[in-house]
Amino acid sequence: MTEQKLKPLKRCPFCGDNALIYEKYDYGSHVWYYVECLNCYCRTDTFHTDVEAIRTWNKRCGNEVAE
Repeated sequence: MTEQKLKPLKRCPFCGDNALIYEKYDYGSHVWYYVECLNCYCRTDTFHTDVEAIRTWNKRCGNEVAE
């Protein structure tokens, strides 16, 4: 994970359950991050940093800037 302070994950926008951030490795040395709900398995796309994945997950309709 990056050294930046990570914001806590919001609950799933669909079912309200908790979510986790995951690391995914490809064939090379690249690491990808995504967030996925533990209940309904809703998830983000993959991102190059954990900060981007969390920012995307935490962004909600009507919020211009993710908290």
